[in-house]
Amino acid sequence: TSGAAGLSFVQMKKFASEMQGITTIGDEEWLNSMSIIATFRNITGDTFKETTKLAADMAQNLGTDVKSAAIQLGKALNDPTKNMSALSRSGIQLNAQQTSMIKKLQASGDLLGAQNIILAEVKKNFGGLAEEVAKSDFGRLKQAQDILGDLKEDLGKAIVPLFIQFTKVTIGLQKVINTTIIGFTKLNKTFFGIPAVLAS
Repeated sequence: TSGAAGLSFVQMKKFASEMQGITTIGDEEWLNSMSIIATFRNITGDTFKETTKLAADMAQNLGTDVKSAAIQLGKALNDPTKNMSALSRSGIQLNAQQTSMIKKLQASGDLLGAQNIILAEVKKNFGGLAEEVAKSDFGRLKQAQDILGDLKEDLGKAIVPLFIQFTKVTIGLQKVINTTIIGFTKLNKTFFGIPAVLAS
C-alpha cells in the first residue's frame, strides 16, 4: 500500500517519527493512519502527507481516534463527488459554490484540484490543532511518555538477543558439565570396580 501513496515504508516511518516529535500522537498510530490512507489509491504524494496530518487534526478536535478520521477524510478525497457530503458530520461544511466546483473539477479529470478545495476547508477548520495540543502541559507530558515508551522498546530489542545468546551458552555449558559428570561416574565405576572383581 505504501507504494500506492508514492512513499516507501521507510519514508512513512520517518514521517511518522517526525510527526510524533511535534504532536501527542505516537509513531505507531501515525503509521496505522498512513496505512489506511494508503489504501485510497487516488491520494498520493504531498496530498498523502497533508491528508495524514489533517486527519490527526480532525481527530483532536472531534475527540476520536486518528484511524476513524483517516477513513472519513480518505473516502472524501478518494472520490469527492460521492463522499464529500459525509464530512459535514465532522463539522466540514462545503457551500454550494465549493460543491459545484469540486464536481466540475473531478468530472474534467482534475481530481487534485477537487481534493485541494476539500483539504483547504479542513485546514481552515482544524489545521495545526494536533501540534497546538502538543504545546500544552498535557501535550508535553504525553510526548515525554511516548519518548520513554520508545526507549523501553529499543532497550528491549537490544536485551532480548543478548538474553537468547546467554541462554544458549548456559545450556551448552550445562551439557558439558553433564557429560563430564557422566564420564567421571563411568571412570569411577571402572577403577573402583577392579578390586571387587579381583577379590572374587
